[in-house]
Amino acid sequence: MKKQIAVSFENDLVRIVYAQIARSGVVVEKAMTFSNDEFDRFLATTKDDEFIVVQNFQSVYQDVISLPPAKERYLRQLVELEIKKRIPELEEFSFFHVDLREVQREGKRSKDVFFFAVDESEIKELVDRFATHGKVVNHIYPNVLPLSRFLQVADL
Repeated sequence: MKKQIAVSFENDLVRIVYAQIARSGVVVEKAMTFSNDEFDRFLATTKDDEFIVVQNFQSVYQDVISLPPAKERYLRQLVELEIKKRIPELEEFSFFHVDLREVQREGKRSKDVFFFAVDESEIKELVDRFATHGKVVNHIYPNVLPLSRFLQVADL
């Protein structure tokens, strides 16, 4: 079984879940809740050094865009260019995208793609908080993503 530690920042609280990933599913071993100050003390004293983080980002940008047909290896670049064009004030950012569907509009094929972008400064601040204590953030998820994944599974 593989141990995972998830940290969720929720307003003024920080929730931590220790879990084991097994073939049969996820087994929660321990859950804790801290204030922000208590969490920094926790980071300074814990021997654990790798974390998965769920964050409620302040500046998020999301939309569905239509892109011309392109090879998969060019899709990320096309999404990035479209984000820069649509949101010029967002200079440095990280993003992910999900292909939604192929469509045909006015006789032309295109691909609808959902993107979610976050200002890079928010990610840097988050990662630096862990790095100050010699900790590593393996994955960062916006708080809406785990919920949307849960809802997809619940619909099955």
